[in-house]
Amino acid sequence: MPTLQDFIDLDIALGGTGENRGGVSEEEILRYTGTGANQWGAVFGGYILSYNDEEDQGFTAGYWSQTEVNLDRGHSLFVSTYTYGGYIYSQATTGKSSGIMLRCVR
Repeated sequence: MPTLQDFIDLDIALGGTGENRGGVSEEEILRYTGTGANQWGAVFGGYILSYNDEEDQGFTAGYWSQTEVNLDRGHSLFVSTYTYGGYIYSQATTGKSSGIMLRCVR
């Protein structure tokens, strides 16, 4: 399972800054989805909130890291193609009761 630093390194390798950022270009999103030059292949499977509602399926990819924030939250990677401006959060934090995917980075 990747660490927070793995997500930061991945973002930098894909041409990003390693920082959370909104309003990203379609070109940046394509690097994550696998249709761009680096073809990492993020899957926009959305996520499940603690109250079992599925959110953002088809345009948000979220992945857990093994790096904890505290007992209730963990670090995660989120990529989204929202029509009003995509975002890439390589240093996101997510409640542990939420359901997001796992993916090997290395």
